[in-house]
Amino acid sequence: LNALCTLANVRVPEKGKGTIKEFTQLLQLRKLGVGGITETDSEEFWFAIGSLKHLRSLSVNWDVQNDHGLDCSLGGSLLPPRSLQSLKLGGRLVRLTEWIHQLQNLSRLLLVCTELQQDAIQAVGKLPNLAILGMEYDSFKGEELVLEQGPFRSLVRLELIRMHHVAFVKFEDGAMPKLELLRIDGWSDLQELSGLKYLTKLKEIRLNLFYSEKFNDNVQDQLAEHPNSNVSVMRN
Repeated sequence: LNALCTLANVRVPEKGKGTIKEFTQLLQLRKLGVGGITETDSEEFWFAIGSLKHLRSLSVNWDVQNDHGLDCSLGGSLLPPRSLQSLKLGGRLVRLTEWIHQLQNLSRLLLVCTELQQDAIQAVGKLPNLAILGMEYDSFKGEELVLEQGPFRSLVRLELIRMHHVAFVKFEDGAMPKLELLRIDGWSDLQELSGLKYLTKLKEIRLNLFYSEKFNDNVQDQLAEHPNSNVSVMRN
């Protein structure tokens, strides 16, 4: 199978070092989806896929949540393939600021249960070609998510889904200058969404139906002052 281009929904079994070593032989692989990676397997897994120079899309799910994190062995010379254009990571990340800047070709990133701090969000925002960012469940650890001026210069789509415990999402002046679509969905803890007027290229907002009347009125008031008077609001 060394000519295989796509391998998805692979679950590494317990004590699956043999399976991981076989990844090194799939030199033509362009898309890989893997689950069941554990702390014990982490270093060997990242080392194995580091040799896949044609890999463009990677999805990795951590087997269990623990203090060490999905990327506990990344950094220095041990990195995901620099060829990656799409990356999904499901599990706690503890060293993202030490390696994410190496993925200069990345255009799509999905983070699930990553428990990132504000500094890690800033690091993600420095990726020059990142166009699509999705954050789900406990991808951010904090009550207020602030999107500042400077990062995310190329982002056109942002999806924030089921980010429980986040009560405030704030866009500052100059944030995300190319953002066209914003999706906010699936969590009732959100009290305030502010700074929409600074998203000057915004075309569409998708909101969950269960947000309060006060919340929805606030969004409408902000859009009334938006430089693009044709921003559409879709309710799921």
